[in-house]
Amino acid sequence: MEETRRPPVTVLPSAYFPSVDWMTELVRHGRVVIPIGEHFHRQTLRNRMTIGSANGPLSLTVPLEHPSSGQLAHQPLKDVRIAYSESWQRHHWQSILSSYRHSPFFPFLDEDFRPLFEKRYRYLLDLNTEILRLVMCLLEIEESQVEYSDNPDLIAPDEVKIENSYPYYQVFGSRHGFQPHLSVLDLLFNMGRESRLVLMKTQ
Repeated sequence: MEETRRPPVTVLPSAYFPSVDWMTELVRHGRVVIPIGEHFHRQTLRNRMTIGSANGPLSLTVPLEHPSSGQLAHQPLKDVRIAYSESWQRHHWQSILSSYRHSPFFPFLDEDFRPLFEKRYRYLLDLNTEILRLVMCLLEIEESQVEYSDNPDLIAPDEVKIENSYPYYQVFGSRHGFQPHLSVLDLLFNMGRESRLVLMKTQ
């Protein structure tokens, strides 16, 4: 009896509001693994997203606690904690509001995303996982398509970029032209239900 073959696995990093490129890889391959045992990589999409603001691309970073012993880069991703010494959640939401309040689908989606900026998540992985779960739900992607691995030898790339991104409507497109590689928030707020079609075209 032949063994049923599973589709090849693509390794992607845990991400703070995954980029359009990240989501395209998920749609393209149908199954991805996210390492949670790998050492944390600083200045990557693991705790940073980029949105399309009135002044161009704007990066928003989740501040992290530094461990009492050793360096943050030596911690497994699953153990990295979020710092709340500053009101970063308020700042991030205000930046999103300023950038997308006039986008076509923000009025329909803001109540889905707002609670993510009101709850205090202790661990970065918990926040990222909750974000991905919501995004996949909105895009009608099965949760079973994403797996998590505790294997410390499994390492995800620091960057996930699709070279030929399919251009979609952006609220500041007339000012800056099409801006690729932004957070999936940009796609959802601008394209709504058609977001999944854009991800499929980007392939």
